Amino acid sequence: MHVFCFFLLVVLSLAYTKVQSAENSDWLIERIDGSYALDSAKYVSVTNKYGNIRIRKSVDAFVTIIGMSQRHKADPRISQVKYEITDKVANLEIIYPEQPVQRIAGAQEDWKKRRMDITLLIPRTLPLNVSGDNGLIQINGHEGPVEITSVGGKVSTFTSGTVRIHSRSGSVSSVLLNSTPLGVSSITTYTGSIDVLLMDSASMTVDIRTANRISTDYSLEVEDRRVGAQKIARATVGAGEYSLGLRSEAGDISLRRNYSMELVEPKQ
Repeated sequence: MHVFCFFLLVVLSLAYTKVQSAENSDWLIERIDGSYALDSAKYVSVTNKYGNIRIRKSVDAFVTIIGMSQRHKADPRISQVKYEITDKVANLEIIYPEQPVQRIAGAQEDWKKRRMDITLLIPRTLPLNVSGDNGLIQINGHEGPVEITSVGGKVSTFTSGTVRIHSRSGSVSSVLLNSTPLGVSSITTYTGSIDVLLMDSASMTVDIRTANRISTDYSLEVEDRRVGAQKIARATVGAGEYSLGLRSEAGDISLRRNYSMELVEPKQ
């Protein structure tokens, strides 16, 4: 059996435009623009360790990036956008200059100023996998399945497909537009709060677990037993056809009815 593997690597096709110097003249702010063909890709993976990620739906078969990069003028190289397609997965990753080995007072804090905030336009039905550390991850209008991993940044989704979101300390807000998404959705955090809005016509069984406060517009069954300090509860929304799991070790969980099609913002 022959395995077809298409590989494309792009790091030089971006347009870098100097916009201005930051308040400290040692720092530069540049605008980045680029567009990449999806070709055989059936899945998109996005990684940006130090900046915000915003994803909107596109109207063509390309991944388009618009970004703002902040770097020190003495950096040995500028941050790069690495784009490659392997085994039908389009991988887009922001590559930053490596941190210096020496440990100087204040160096770690200074290094955090290096970042690239990006907005991506991606075809609305492609499965997404998005990961970041402390920047915002926001996905608006996507219809395919979404997986998100964040360390401490806020996560905000306004989507129609299934979601699988994990954040350690960042807050998560999720508006689920599809009443009956195909598959199991889950949102987990360690200390971050979780806010979820469901459509009036939603048909879901929602399993909830947290040691903190639970608030909801729906009838809630709370079990007598606990797992450590965690309360275990279940809300049956409509006919309860599809599964949604909400779990936080120490964060508040809110499950509400989306009366006005609002886009909730994560708690500060």
